[in-house]
Amino acid sequence: MFSKIKTFSEDMAKSLNELSPAQSTQSNDLAQLQKGSKVLHKVTPDESDLVQPQDEPEPTPEPITKTETTESDKTATPEPKQDGSVEPPKANTPESPLPAAIQAKLRKFAKYEEKYPILLNAYKTEKEKSRLIEIFEKVLKENTPVSSISDASALVEYLNGLNEKTKLLNQEIRKLTKENSVLTFKVAKFEESNAEIVKKEKETTAKIDNLSKQVTLLKETNDKQDQSIQTLQKDNEKLNEEVKTKSSEVENLSAVIKEKQGTLEESSKETVSDEEVHELKNKIQALEEEIEELKKQTRPEEEETKTKSDEEVGDLKTKIQVQEEEIEQLKKQFKEISQLQTQVDQLTNENTELVEKLRSIKDSMQDKNDEINDLRDSLKDLGNDFVASKDEIKSLKSKLETEDLTPTIKSLEEQLKNKSSELEQVSSKLSQLEAEIQEKEIMHRKSERDLKKEIASAKKQLDESETKLSQSKQEIQVLTTEKQALEKRIEELAKFKSNDTSLKLEISSLQTSISHKDKELRDHEHKVESLIKENMELKDSMSKLQISSSEFQTNNMELLKEKSELLTKQEVLIDQSKSLNSELNKLQREKQQISTELDKTKTKYDHLVRDKTDSSNTILSYKKQHEELVMKTKEYVLRIEALEDEVSEARSLLQERNRETSSIRRLLVDAEESLRAKEMESRNEMNRLNDERSELERLHNISINRKQREIDELNSLIKDYESRVKSYEHRIEDIKRTSSENTPNPVDPGMSQELSQTVDALRNALQTSTKKVKELENMNNILKKLNDENNMKFERLSKNYKLLTQQYRSMKEFNKRSSEPEIVAVKPTESKDDTNVAYLKNVLLGFFEHKEQREQLLPVVKTLFNFTPEDEQKFLFALK
Repeated sequence: MFSKIKTFSEDMAKSLNELSPAQSTQSNDLAQLQKGSKVLHKVTPDESDLVQPQDEPEPTPEPITKTETTESDKTATPEPKQDGSVEPPKANTPESPLPAAIQAKLRKFAKYEEKYPILLNAYKTEKEKSRLIEIFEKVLKENTPVSSISDASALVEYLNGLNEKTKLLNQEIRKLTKENSVLTFKVAKFEESNAEIVKKEKETTAKIDNLSKQVTLLKETNDKQDQSIQTLQKDNEKLNEEVKTKSSEVENLSAVIKEKQGTLEESSKETVSDEEVHELKNKIQALEEEIEELKKQTRPEEEETKTKSDEEVGDLKTKIQVQEEEIEQLKKQFKEISQLQTQVDQLTNENTELVEKLRSIKDSMQDKNDEINDLRDSLKDLGNDFVASKDEIKSLKSKLETEDLTPTIKSLEEQLKNKSSELEQVSSKLSQLEAEIQEKEIMHRKSERDLKKEIASAKKQLDESETKLSQSKQEIQVLTTEKQALEKRIEELAKFKSNDTSLKLEISSLQTSISHKDKELRDHEHKVESLIKENMELKDSMSKLQISSSEFQTNNMELLKEKSELLTKQEVLIDQSKSLNSELNKLQREKQQISTELDKTKTKYDHLVRDKTDSSNTILSYKKQHEELVMKTKEYVLRIEALEDEVSEARSLLQERNRETSSIRRLLVDAEESLRAKEMESRNEMNRLNDERSELERLHNISINRKQREIDELNSLIKDYESRVKSYEHRIEDIKRTSSENTPNPVDPGMSQELSQTVDALRNALQTSTKKVKELENMNNILKKLNDENNMKFERLSKNYKLLTQQYRSMKEFNKRSSEPEIVAVKPTESKDDTNVAYLKNVLLGFFEHKEQREQLLPVVKTLFNFTPEDEQKFLFALK
């Protein structure tokens, strides 16, 4: 178990390690192809342009003049061409005359030398082109089923398949974009309708809030009016009591007057004083005047109150009739709202039924998807059976010569018929499924339309109910205004405090009408509250209907997606059926061929039977041949088994080799990474050393120049001092001579001392300057040694860098060889170096012999040997 896990982890690591070099190799191949585009566009010379030079006819021998020898000498030296390359020296012509045959051969050789660089360049370009073609074939192998450029038909088929795939994908993208646009349009419409519904809901809620506030205000005003009516009733009772008291007082006064009149009559009989009679008369007149004034005052007021009360009663009667009509209308609206509620209940029930239908449709769709999957499996089984039948037919073809194939062909025909009948059944089932899907889609669309119509009707009914609510609110306001007017009228009537029964009756009738209107107001308020509740219920039902419609839309979207998937599956099945039909046709053709071959074998069999009847010896020979064939078949079977064992062993060896190669690749990758790191380090060191070397050279040059200047200055000073010393010595000798020749004169001791001091100073200066010169020379030698050591280090590093690059290139080539399949092929043993030996010899000989033309031959040598600037400097230094 652990070994399996280890092998699995190793394989995973190998695959991961193989991925990164494969990607890097692919990118490198593509980069090489891009770089080699110029090489592919290069044109090589045609065969007609390059004619093989032939032997020239031998001319008559002529004396060779000096001019010819000079010309031959000139031809011996290579001349530079226009493109910078220099022809190699043709031959070292001696001063003695050459024979004509050799001259002809030399001319022919010269022609070959002229054509050789062209051929060499053409060979290089063609070699590069072949390398690029190999890289291109490798890229084709990695990215396409095509293995080489020769498989152009396979590449065309692959590209056509890609184009067809792109066409199909574009068609599907167009379909999806169309569906997406339709769905986005529908979504936008639904969003707009939802926004409108939300706005209407907000408006209705605001209206309902306003109505509820107004209803509360009306209730408060109604309570206040009830309180005012109660106060007015109390005032009216008080006025009635006052009227009763005043009427009792008037009766008492009339009784008093009658009594007094009787007393007057009696006093007339008796003797009463005139003053009392006058007083009583005056009182009676005053009371009569007061009564008349009261009657006059009460008559116009009574008439006005009667007229006003009659008018108000008429107005109230008309208003009561209008309110009764409005009540009837509100009852009708209530009935309509109850009907709407019943419709909403019906819609909810229908919605639940539709949801159940959708669920049942989804279940049926899942069942049909399962059926389609089963049909696909059956189609796959059919395809496998077709493949198996093909294999059987091929095997039967090989056995046709020895056995009779009539029963097998009949069985195959029956199988083909069965498969064709199964195909027809599958196609019929598919058509039935499509018809059922279309019917369900039509039903779904109808249900959606009905739901939309019902939602629209519900919205209309809501609007109507809202308008009716606003009308009822206006009526309530009118009634409240009428109630306030009536209360004002009652207050006015209470001010008059009349004793008429008609006013009391009017007040009682007004009170009854007010109470009746209060009841109607309460009924209206109850109805408004019930309508508000119904409106809220309708809104809830509307929201539920909207949710159900959104669910229907989502279900519809899912059904459309399933439909598109089924259509694609149907197209795939149609393609499979077409391919199966084509395979059927092929099988029928093969069947015809088999039947023709059967006829041929039957004829052969008849001939064999005739031959058998003719001679028994042939039968015995055939039996022997049959036995030999059986033995051979057994031997072949044994050989096949042995070969299979060998193949299995070879496979195991191949697997081991693959593992080894993968481990080698891994090691190579690690080595490449380490080499790259070393190369980067060596490059960095090389750059650093180059920089240090350049700085040291610069400093060395500066110090050398400085020291040289100091040496020159010191040398000049030494020369000056030496000249001075010599001059002083000459002077001393002259002085001594003059002193010896002439009479002894007293010499100035000061002058001699000064001269000796100057000489000593000059000698000291000479010694110091010589010491400085020696020190500077030592310093120069030390700097030269350091420079030589740096050069040696640089050369060592350059050698190491070259070795690393060579190792890196060899590792790359080994990696490429290991990645490519191992193909044993016989390669030509002749190398490019052998072909270029003669040309290189001529160039080197010309370079070393002709010192004058070395500057012209230098670029040729550079290109041939791939000299770097440092190599060029070393080469020139070695020559010097």
